Amino acid sequence: MRVFIAEDEKPAMDRLEKMLKVIDPSVTIIGRAAGVQEAVNWFNTHSHPDLAFFDIQLSDGSSFEIFNETQLRIPVVFTTAYDDYAVKAFKVNSIDYLLKPVKQEELAAALNKFQSLHIAPFHADTLMRTQKKPARFMVKFGQVIKTVEAAQCAYFFSENKNTWLRTAGNETFALDFSLDEIEKTLDPEKYFRINRKMIVSINAIDKMMVWTKGRVKLMLKPLFEEEIVVSSERSAAFKVWLGGS
Repeated sequence: MRVFIAEDEKPAMDRLEKMLKVIDPSVTIIGRAAGVQEAVNWFNTHSHPDLAFFDIQLSDGSSFEIFNETQLRIPVVFTTAYDDYAVKAFKVNSIDYLLKPVKQEELAAALNKFQSLHIAPFHADTLMRTQKKPARFMVKFGQVIKTVEAAQCAYFFSENKNTWLRTAGNETFALDFSLDEIEKTLDPEKYFRINRKMIVSINAIDKMMVWTKGRVKLMLKPLFEEEIVVSSERSAAFKVWLGGS
């Protein structure tokens, strides 16, 4: 595995390299940078690695600036002493977000996430179905039958063995389809199956929070009555989907 590290504290860089080698002896560090501009120059003149580790605060700015200066289509694990940037990290190529001092077991879990994504090409379009189907849903409202366009759908959820649609206008309708059937009709750039019981629209996500075991907790609009957490097995792909890259 070819790895690049952006870290402005040499002891932290040395420690990260050492842990990576212990976890996976096949790791080769092919590039290092202490600052944003140094990293940008490196990416513009070298073939890109399989995986990168970015400290968020570098010597001359934030590592998020690297994405503004060069096109990166590689997965990134962010490391930082603060958790203020977690949501922003999920919107780029992040597959994990590790708080310093980085623990070896958390680093190993991040590498496992990378390996699970690396089985297939990383880019988000490989996580999405190539055939996009326009969708509208026929629903019953009392004795009235009406159609709801997919663009109006905030999220779909299963509850009490039934499937429900909630619109952006906070109307809720029962559907005669399973979530598996509904998922096949939706545009995968706009909708994501976050767990066994829910599909959400990108436009319905109001807030995101770092949750336990590398998961993500969501606040939706319209508000959903129960706690909404992206499942562990879908969290890495969800972060890729958020970035849309």
